[in-house]
Amino acid sequence: MNKCCFSWGVVAIIALIVALQATSRFEPVDTQKWGLAEFVNHLHAAGVNVKVIPNRKNGEWEDSVYISENPDASWLSFQVKQRNVESIEQWQGAVWVERLRREGDTEGYVAEWGNHGYQIGRFVVFGDARLVECVLEAFKQ
Repeated sequence: MNKCCFSWGVVAIIALIVALQATSRFEPVDTQKWGLAEFVNHLHAAGVNVKVIPNRKNGEWEDSVYISENPDASWLSFQVKQRNVESIEQWQGAVWVERLRREGDTEGYVAEWGNHGYQIGRFVVFGDARLVECVLEAFKQ
């Protein structure tokens, strides 16, 4: 056998093994038993550098939070944002995340939001399409 052909064959096999290993690492994350804290921690661990803003004035998270790339964002700054595609310019660099309470709950508007919204397990994300894409990438959706 020609040494050149043998070398290329070994390289091809190694490349295939590396590709298969890389593919297996990109399985979607199972979020079924997660709360918002686990969701946000996963975003941070995946390198999505965002500030978390509670959805309540008293600082509690309840079942939803806002996340923003703006370090100066505050609870008050989100009170004027409307959660609809017609007002999407208000959401530049920010998204809203809600954990649906019951199994089978769905956010009725997700289909209407296009690339500005997505459901990940029992979590619904709405906002800046670029940041929604970053969230989806973190969860391999």
